[in-house]
Formats: sequence, C-alpha cells, structure tokens
Amino acid sequence: MEPEPGEHFYVTPGFRIPFRRGGAGAVAEGDRSGSSPAGFIDFRFSPKENWFANVTLNAYPDGRKRWEPDFTYSFGYDDWRPNTFSLVYANYTNSRFDPQPGEKVTRVEYGTISASYKFRLPDSLRLPTADVGDEGRINCRVGYHFTPRYELETGPDRWGRHTSSIGCRTPIWRRLFADVTSYQKLGGRRRPWDPDFTYSFGWFDWRPNRISVEYSNYSGNRYPGRNHAPDTGRLKDGSVVVSYKLAF
Repeated sequence: MEPEPGEHFYVTPGFRIPFRRGGAGAVAEGDRSGSSPAGFIDFRFSPKENWFANVTLNAYPDGRKRWEPDFTYSFGYDDWRPNTFSLVYANYTNSRFDPQPGEKVTRVEYGTISASYKFRLPDSLRLPTADVGDEGRINCRVGYHFTPRYELETGPDRWGRHTSSIGCRTPIWRRLFADVTSYQKLGGRRRPWDPDFTYSFGWFDWRPNRISVEYSNYSGNRYPGRNHAPDTGRLKDGSVVVSYKLAF
C-alpha cells in the first residue's frame, strides 16, 4: 500500500554508516559516491500523484572527499504501481554549496535520465513468509539510463553513457525485504566503481513516523568470472542507512 493521491511533503532525516572507509563506491546508475559516514536530511514534495521533486542535504562528520556531494536532487514522474512507466532525472554527483573557483554549484549534464517500466511476478513465486495481498508480491522493473556526461578515473570526462537494468524487490516477512538489480552497459566506458549488479536488504516502512534500517551495496560488484577493482564488490564495501520518515 502507498500514500493516497494528493499533495504530500515528506522530511526524512537519517545517517549512513559505511562498513569500510576508503575509495569510491557508486549509486544505482554508477555515479561515484563516497564511503564516509554521513548524516542527511531528505526533502520530498509531491504536488500531485506520482509527480515529485526531491533534495537531500548531506553532512560529513569526518570531512568529505572530493566526489562526495553536499546535496543531491531528483525530480520527475514515478508511479509505484505495476504496469506503469516512470521518467526521472537524478543527480548524485559532487554538487557543492561552496564550489572551488571555476567549478559550478551543480553540473546538470552529469545527472542521469532514467525511463523504467514496472511489473509484478506471478503470485506463485511469492515467498511463503510474505504477507498476503499487494505488499507480499514481488515487484520488478526494467529501465534505460542515459548520462550526458560522465567522469573517468583518469583523463578527460566523456560524453554519452547508456545503461540498461532489470531488478526485483521481494518482501520476506512484514516490512523485511531484499532487492537485486542487474546492469548492462550499452555505451560508454566501464569504470572501476560501475556495478554489474547492486543489492540491498533490510526493514523498510514507507509510512510516516516509522523507522527504516537498510543495508545496500552499490560498489563495483561483478558477476562470477569477472574481476572486480580493489576495495570494491565485497560485503564490507556496502553501508547501513537508518532513517525516520515524517509527513506534513
């Protein structure tokens, strides 16, 4: 079950604890992210059903790395129901409130445009421990992601990165879930932090005044037979996020 149609404003404070501090990890579509502990507060405004704008402010108690953002943002049309399409722009790159001389507060061309389609797997595949009804069903999505400009580990930045994805989220018991997404590079150069797949699991409650605790791993995970870059693709390269959702 999801929020009723209409205008909504959500504020979600929380903190992220990486298992390992060090080099770059990634977020869902491969944008580089750091592995520093961080507190955050997320603001999400939905003026009407399925339309939204989202801004997240980050603070780093131990100091930020050069690719870690002061803020991230996204907006678009996102329908959570099966057999629907979504179109979203998201920018998780190193946006800064105090950019260095010659740099920008944010670089719009480094964000990612994602088009996706959601569907459900048959009820016969539902886990026996999952709830009966919509909240116990396995929800999947396929997507296409385009990043106009992207960074490399070394050398000049490149233009045009294309990725496809397919993933599923399965309820396990009540609010406990597991989620896996597979990515396929269609165009552009693969970077060490770009994952072949990502995964997460934990306790997630979309309702206001509820706490969520999730583990996620967006580092350079590789399929069997593919070598991963140093300090990526291991369980300890993920992080735990604890958050609390408020509605206004």
